[in-house]
Amino acid sequence: IQHQTVATFLGAKDVTASSFGSNVLFESPAEQPAAALDGDPDTVWVANATDNSVGQWIRVGFSGAVDVSHIALQLNASSTTPRVTEVTISTAHGSLRQRVVPSSTTQILATPAGHTRWLKVTFTKVLPPRRSSVFALGAGIQELTIPSVTVQKAEVVPKDELHRFSRLTSRIPLYVFTSPTPSTTYGVAYGGND
Repeated sequence: IQHQTVATFLGAKDVTASSFGSNVLFESPAEQPAAALDGDPDTVWVANATDNSVGQWIRVGFSGAVDVSHIALQLNASSTTPRVTEVTISTAHGSLRQRVVPSSTTQILATPAGHTRWLKVTFTKVLPPRRSSVFALGAGIQELTIPSVTVQKAEVVPKDELHRFSRLTSRIPLYVFTSPTPSTTYGVAYGGND
């Protein structure tokens, strides 16, 4: 495909998950795995709702080895979402199962000691929601903070047409990106000259 803009990550090699969106009808960009690392508590990685999201996971791959001794975890918690009570944190040095409080307060959790190229958080024990909703909702993570690691999602514009803009008499390229934003149905972001 020519002229394709692709998403990439700054500060991480990749961010993946077992699923995103409570079900196939609700796969909002605001619920993608990167939402757990964007510093915005209004965006949330939401896992599939099957089995109250037990076994669902999010994984961050680092560009190099990182010494991670702990993480800060902020769960997505409401009366209609499953209540996560235990997570397993895994790295190249093993796994630790830890109890968590099913609330949106920030919780500091230990990780297996040592340098690692990846970190994974898995929901291992989850209680059903306190209240049911029309559609089943999945458990989620509002924020996953890894000390000394800042992850940002970025868009890489295509380079296949740069030669058209390399002469001094050339016009400056203008980029237009469209994407829904979490607080609106449709949103538009404009950029250029950068």
